[in-house]
Amino acid sequence: MLSSTQTILAVTSQMPSYAYRCVECMSQFTAFHGFHEGASCPSCGSPLCERIPSVGFSVSGTAKKEKKAKVGEKVENFIEESKQELKEQRKKLEGDR
Repeated sequence: MLSSTQTILAVTSQMPSYAYRCVECMSQFTAFHGFHEGASCPSCGSPLCERIPSVGFSVSGTAKKEKKAKVGEKVENFIEESKQELKEQRKKLEGDR
């Protein structure tokens, strides 16, 4: 039988990790869950958390700077879209209260 620590390690090693930033308290944390799941802030409990995109690959070749610029632009677009989505979710949650 596995101990609770071994169980946590077994589950987290099978789940991808995602970096988040809480919109409410601005704390950053890592959560282990499936792709379509969300996370709540462990500090304040807020469900309004934005995923921090990570770039997990390297770019090489003669067009390296161009490719990096495109990746950076995509990340910036993702962040802006996420912020807008979170604002809309916040308005909806405030309206439901």
